[in-house]
Amino acid sequence: MICVRCDQGIRPGEPYDSHIHHGASGPGTTNYSHKQCPKRPRRPAPEPANRPEPAPDRRP
Repeated sequence: MICVRCDQGIRPGEPYDSHIHHGASGPGTTNYSHKQCPKRPRRPAPEPANRPEPAPDRRP
């Protein structure tokens, strides 16, 4: 099973919740999520783009 919150696998024995979503025009879907998602290393923030300053507005 894959956790819908953290997109990681739920291993046997790990506590999880199941969420049933009923379908109006077809069969429903059951989603699973960890009771507490495992911590993942945070990715560093992206560097700001090096864009030139906009030219000043010289309209009268």
